[in-house]
Amino acid sequence: MLAGTKPVLVHNCGDDDDVITLYHGTTKGGAENIRKNGIDPTYADPDKDFGQGFYTTTSRSQAESWARGRYGKNGEVMQFQVKLSDLVGTKGKVFPNSGGPEYEKFVRGQRTGSDPMHGYDWVEGPMVTNVGPFKKGAKAKLWGQQWSFHSKAAAAALKLVS
Repeated sequence: MLAGTKPVLVHNCGDDDDVITLYHGTTKGGAENIRKNGIDPTYADPDKDFGQGFYTTTSRSQAESWARGRYGKNGEVMQFQVKLSDLVGTKGKVFPNSGGPEYEKFVRGQRTGSDPMHGYDWVEGPMVTNVGPFKKGAKAKLWGQQWSFHSKAAAAALKLVS
């Protein structure tokens, strides 16, 4: 969501309203590659809720669950911070945690390829958990929170903490 030209989240993530902490669950090798080469938002598969991009969450436990569930002992959680003021001049989209028709149309378009990659630099909203049935027309079952970065300009705002 934008307030004037400043990106604004619909929730509070810390004491400093301009800084948000984000987490990314990946493999140990993926984490090392990010530390060495930086974030490449074009690296990921485009068949994701918000399309091809670098996905994070404000929930450390969600990132830990993702890393552990997908990669087991080879999983790692990376921590980033982003200053919202560093996203001024980028185009973002925030979906409510409840989803809704606009969210479902957007995600179904990205997941099925029927609506090619959008023009947003970053997108924030819930995750679809029933991907297969959802792609075939079922109502989305939602869980958690995700914030994806789709352009190099937006990804450059992410600063590695650990």
